[in-house]
Amino acid sequence: MRVARINLAPVKGLALQHPDEVELTERGVESNRRFYLIQGRRLYNGKDHGPLVRVVPAVDGNRLALRFPDGQEVAGVWELGEPLSTSFWGRAVTGRLVHGPWADALSAYSGDAVQLVRTDEPGTATDVHVGTLVSHASCERLGQALGRISAAAGPRGPGCGRGGDP
Repeated sequence: MRVARINLAPVKGLALQHPDEVELTERGVESNRRFYLIQGRRLYNGKDHGPLVRVVPAVDGNRLALRFPDGQEVAGVWELGEPLSTSFWGRAVTGRLVHGPWADALSAYSGDAVQLVRTDEPGTATDVHVGTLVSHASCERLGQALGRISAAAGPRGPGCGRGGDP
């Protein structure tokens, strides 16, 4: 099997990253969705504020940086706070609040009071499964259904999340 592109999100709901390689375990890519947002105690994501996908996260050890569309960057070393549990579509995900400048910056950007949480265990902040494979043929079929010539055009061309159109 040839993999055309890998998508992962260190912070659920923020911009995707496209590494050249990852280690896939039974829990998926362990750095994928290790952080997520809440409003109150409820999961907060792109369904609540679509432009979150324009905020680019970078995680290096215990350092987190967020680059906003206007070029502003908020970065620092994260510290864990109080434990909590968040419902992910009826499934409890445990984590800890993250102390640092990120919640204020994301709240200002979204217009909602949000907090950042780090999961206790890798692989728990996924929607349903720890990974998804999508074939080029599926992308082509999707493109046809959407009335496009090709949903899987080019090595990083438009369609099926490979550059261009999301």
